Amino acid sequence: MIVGKDTCQCGGTCPAAGRLNLFRQKGTMRRVLFAILTCLLAAPTVEAGDYLVVSDLTEDQKSRLDVEVARIDELPLGDVQRRLYAQCAPIVPVVGVGGEPGEAGRGGLTEEALMNVVESRLRAARLHAADTGVIYQGLHTIITLNDGIFRSDFTLFRTVDDLNYGVPGVARMWATGHLGSYSSATAIIESVSLSMDKFLAEYLRANEVACDLKWTTVVQEPGFVLGPPLDYDPFARE
Repeated sequence: MIVGKDTCQCGGTCPAAGRLNLFRQKGTMRRVLFAILTCLLAAPTVEAGDYLVVSDLTEDQKSRLDVEVARIDELPLGDVQRRLYAQCAPIVPVVGVGGEPGEAGRGGLTEEALMNVVESRLRAARLHAADTGVIYQGLHTIITLNDGIFRSDFTLFRTVDDLNYGVPGVARMWATGHLGSYSSATAIIESVSLSMDKFLAEYLRANEVACDLKWTTVVQEPGFVLGPPLDYDPFARE
């Protein structure tokens, strides 16, 4: 789906992020949130091996996981490890490019090139979720271009059971961004690649125990369909 001159991809396509202004993005962020919600709520099933299945763990492994959850639960609500903790759940990449119209004004940057670098980093970390799975959490990467300046924004969204109002919804768990200059797409792609490495280092650090358990656990029989696995709520009131 294309709106104006900008597009957005979430493993496939989703509503556009809209044309952006680098310093006044109020309307843009509404479009971004709409795009994220569409991607998060769209897909039907997921393979069992994508998530840590607690019932597959041994008693010793369950005890190890309980200790880790208790440790995370003691962290402040705003702590980055608490907000990134997700029992090593996979992540769906969502990308968008906005601002300058046409590839020439964008230094040749395309949504496909942006998706390739984000997806390859997630796959290398064994954290990529395909667009055919239940999108429990998505990493939104949006690049805004304006007269030789680019802004990159990275936001991790996640579905949660309770937004502190007794209703489920989509929450922003983590976000970062920065400004830079560019003359070609190469500079932007290199910047995105570096930012992905930093994000993945933090995510894997926060989920180290769960990832270790997930990747050493025998996956149960094919055909098992699993919904969002997390029974730990990072927004729970203390």
